[in-house]
Amino acid sequence: VGAAVLPLMAARARAVDPFGDKLTHDLLVGLGATGALGSLLLIALAEPLTRVVGGPELAGASHSLTLLAPTGVVLLVAIPLGTTYLALGRGRRYLHFNALALLFNVVANAAFTLPFGIDAAARITWATELAVAAAASLPLWRRDSGARHTALGLTGLLALVVAGSELAAAGADPRIVAGAGALVILALTGGRLRCMLGALRRPSAQGVGALEVAAGEEQIDG
Repeated sequence: VGAAVLPLMAARARAVDPFGDKLTHDLLVGLGATGALGSLLLIALAEPLTRVVGGPELAGASHSLTLLAPTGVVLLVAIPLGTTYLALGRGRRYLHFNALALLFNVVANAAFTLPFGIDAAARITWATELAVAAAASLPLWRRDSGARHTALGLTGLLALVVAGSELAAAGADPRIVAGAGALVILALTGGRLRCMLGALRRPSAQGVGALEVAAGEEQIDG
């Protein structure tokens, strides 16, 4: 989904200011919701997945995989924001964000992974990508209320998945946690997901045209 949507976002960014564009905001939230659903699916399947891959003796690794699961939603927030920067010719700034995240990763691993082990490494992995996403999202927070609403929505998706990951790792039933989280996400972001999928259903329409058709349908549905 990300590979299909990112070129459409880049085309849109060449036509309008993406940080002030409602359609781009819808796609950002749609991608973030897709990543969140994928992360929740990983939480639900972590235990059987590790058993299939490594056998019963590797079943304990599901705990670490559950803690790593938020990486999915963080990546599908950070990468689309990075695509926006590249489309605007601000790739150098996005590179600076990644350099700062690399520094954070090295320091955090030295401070926490060495004494506390793999669970700390799992959390630091998604936290590193979160550092990139947080820095790249600053223009959204500085814009109008619509852009700030989008930034808040992305923050909410991240917080929901991280909370689900920690609850499941602490012993809550991962299937219940993942199912409840998925219902909340679908209820809150269903319209944005329909907008994104509407653009993807039109292979004959290119770039901005496909997005505008999907946005028009979403406006009518609303």
